[in-house]
Amino acid sequence: MSISDLMTVDVVIVNPAYGDDNGDTVKLWDDATETNACVWITQRSTTETAGNREQQVSGWFIVAELDAPLAADSRVVHDGRTFEVVGHPKIARTPRGAHHTEADLREVTG
Repeated sequence: MSISDLMTVDVVIVNPAYGDDNGDTVKLWDDATETNACVWITQRSTTETAGNREQQVSGWFIVAELDAPLAADSRVVHDGRTFEVVGHPKIARTPRGAHHTEADLREVTG
């Protein structure tokens, strides 16, 4: 069994366009590109805070093919939920070379 056999979940990887806002570079999500990908995704953690504002934060992990356009500013849409990539994705390597891409994801609600 190869790692590709585990990638059975359909997601959409969303990458923003960039524009200029008075000299500042800004993300333009309305002009974002969307790429369908088959990945492996799983939840790793969840926390909830209460008080003036109730909020739930979930940590997730995604494994994708090398050519998946995952970047530090990407979002991943899965099952109607939107996740942000946390940090820079990692290229996992074997003795034969680059193998797949891994990234941590975060979902914040509330």
